[in-house]
Amino acid sequence: MHKNDQHDRNILALLRMAPPITGETIGNEAILDLLKEMYGENSISLIRFNRRRHKTRASGTLDVYDLTHTIVFVLPRTLATLILKRFTHFYFVPSSNRLGLTVDILILIIARLTGVKPIAHSRSGAFTRSFEENNITKIEETFLKLVHKVIFLSYELSLPAKRIDEEKCSVIFNTIDEAVMPHAPVQRDSNKISVLFAGNFYESKGYIDLLDSLELISQEHKDRFSFTFCGLWPMSELDKQQNFLVEVERLKTNYDIRYLGPITDRAQLSKIYSQSDFLCLPTYYPVEAQPRSIIEAMSHGLGIITTAHASIPEMLNGANFVKWVKAKSPEQIASAVESILTVGSLDQTRRDSIAHYLKYFSRESARKKLEYIFL
Repeated sequence: MHKNDQHDRNILALLRMAPPITGETIGNEAILDLLKEMYGENSISLIRFNRRRHKTRASGTLDVYDLTHTIVFVLPRTLATLILKRFTHFYFVPSSNRLGLTVDILILIIARLTGVKPIAHSRSGAFTRSFEENNITKIEETFLKLVHKVIFLSYELSLPAKRIDEEKCSVIFNTIDEAVMPHAPVQRDSNKISVLFAGNFYESKGYIDLLDSLELISQEHKDRFSFTFCGLWPMSELDKQQNFLVEVERLKTNYDIRYLGPITDRAQLSKIYSQSDFLCLPTYYPVEAQPRSIIEAMSHGLGIITTAHASIPEMLNGANFVKWVKAKSPEQIASAVESILTVGSLDQTRRDSIAHYLKYFSRESARKKLEYIFL
């Protein structure tokens, strides 16, 4: 592949990378891979900024370990690297809290003094809330003056940040990493419609609502469906895990249901998507941004059952393979699941879902926008 002026770009990236596997670390890896494709491997210098591997927490919350690690190790190394080497761009994911933004500002000052263009890539709904009209302080104002570009995951998520100059705002929808991209098609079970929940097991992601919906499906139709749950249990939710597992075992006597636990092998996750027909993500997660599982599911041709929450309506605007439900509504989820039976052949659903992914969320679409941003 032709590299675009690779000698004109020298990018310092400060990013969290896997492990752990999270929406942020997957997204960072995907963008980093694209930048390497565009400008060459030697044009990218990476400083890894990882939190504790075993810890998963809600975006926007303050972690003492993270803060200490940043100030003691990450900040000095980043400042020294910016001063001692020549870069054209500094690419990073901004903090979702004010203390973290203050640390970001210190780095941005040095970046600007050394002639580097700082590019912030927001990956959290919590970040945009920091810039709401009634919430902004001198910290946010200083950040906005120093940053060159701010990338949002959707237009909806950029709306609260009205104080950012329009020229500084860009939108790049999430894309998927190569490891989870569909390869050889897997034969689906034509006798049953497979419904999948894939995501972190926060209660507000709606997994309990999906579980509760099973017994609301009519006895006539319940044997037409299978249900699969997979994902990581965050530390804050571990107290709910045992109840979930007990309920799954109870339901197994009457329903085709399985729990796979966390799937860290991305190729294995791709296979699970390929064996499924619909993704169910009835989320009301408070800092939801742009659910990666929906994008991954579309790349594999799945229909979607979800809520009109965060940027999801924008993601799925005009899509006819979506069944909308209200948050915390097992009754609506059950109705949506049963309504799949009226679709007939799922072949058209698969074609439409893949077409929507290719139009808005493909790696090529993200690459074109990155070329403009990294001018």
